[in-house]
Amino acid sequence: MPAFLYGIRLDVVYDEAPEDSVETNRHPVEEGIDVIDHIKKNPAKITLSGVINAKDHRRRERMLRDRMHKGFTGGYNGRIRLHNMVMTKFVPRYTNAIVNGFEFTINLEERATVSRIVKETSGDTQKRTSTISSKGVQQTSSEVEIKPTYHTVVSGDTFWGLSRQYGSTVAWLEKVNKKYSANSLPIGAKVRVK
Repeated sequence: MPAFLYGIRLDVVYDEAPEDSVETNRHPVEEGIDVIDHIKKNPAKITLSGVINAKDHRRRERMLRDRMHKGFTGGYNGRIRLHNMVMTKFVPRYTNAIVNGFEFTINLEERATVSRIVKETSGDTQKRTSTISSKGVQQTSSEVEIKPTYHTVVSGDTFWGLSRQYGSTVAWLEKVNKKYSANSLPIGAKVRVK
């Protein structure tokens, strides 16, 4: 079955192996299963295996290499359709079985499109950055004063619960509230949550 990568015809793609995964942030507890307080989706990945068998196989190979080296982002249309994909690996294999072409393995990875990112810096000032090209290059656009948010601890509050309530992570809450134990927050204490 033919497929197209960045508009380039791949004559036969006999294997599409998509990979979907997440990263987790685990915290050990005294008894029972570790607490997972954050799940982050990893970029989608796919490995393609197939054949380019045509008189213009050398031109197509050059085009694929060129797009990989330049970090080109585009689509893949086969049995699976994917958008915003960048080629991370291209392995052509020339064998005696294919006269005008080659077998190949191609790895693709999803490239996220980001409009704004907030990076934490020292103190309460954070720098806002934004992407300036499709290659993910970031440049500081302005410095914005962001006021910290505090929470007054009540009975039953935990860093885990506060992370859910305010959209922070347990690790970050522990980092900015070093003087308080994660196991017992004193009632009435003011803890930074953002």
